Amino acid sequence: QVGLDGVEEPVLLGNVGVPNIGFNPNDVAIAPFRLLAIVLQGMGFGGLRSFLVAATEAAHGTPFETANTALSAMMLFAALGILAGGWLADLSGKTFPIAVVSLCIAGAGVTLVGALALPGYALIAILSLTGFTQGVFNPVRDLMVRSITPDGQMGKVMGFVSSGMNLSSGIVPPVYGWLMDHGHPQLVIYLSAAMVAVALFTFVGVKTQVVAPAAAQQAREAAA
Repeated sequence: QVGLDGVEEPVLLGNVGVPNIGFNPNDVAIAPFRLLAIVLQGMGFGGLRSFLVAATEAAHGTPFETANTALSAMMLFAALGILAGGWLADLSGKTFPIAVVSLCIAGAGVTLVGALALPGYALIAILSLTGFTQGVFNPVRDLMVRSITPDGQMGKVMGFVSSGMNLSSGIVPPVYGWLMDHGHPQLVIYLSAAMVAVALFTFVGVKTQVVAPAAAQQAREAAA
């Protein structure tokens, strides 16, 4: 959700109707990496929303009307994606695959916007899909925060995530503004895509290098 100051903030859901996402002690070791990934994707999409219109106009000559329409479509479909993401999370009970697929599609969409001078209809369509998949990720993000939060520690974790997002919101605009002033509008878009990619690789790396081996070791010990 977006707070009164316009900064994206995490929404931590309650226990009602959300199965199998309680705190898992095995997730403590990977908590910093998941929180880092959440902050990075927030930085990428937050910066993109702020500089999309100016960056696409400077990089590709996209008319302001078209870029503004595409940005509005991205934000509208992000809201729809949040509803869809919550429904998918409830239906499947699995957050990791949804997070990976949604970040892959969103990151690819941002990269295309930076790399190609797209016609108006294509720009609107791609950013609509990008916004939708980013929205799908948001409920999953909140469930991941819940799953790594021990009882009685929700305030600390929420404070860490909120502080990270607010700090990133203060860091990204000067960097993007500097790139724009020095004639690198495409780098603004590519940097947003790179942050989403790093977030994605963080999720996947933690899953494959930490979670999966730990689960295999537990299975071997149980079978012994």
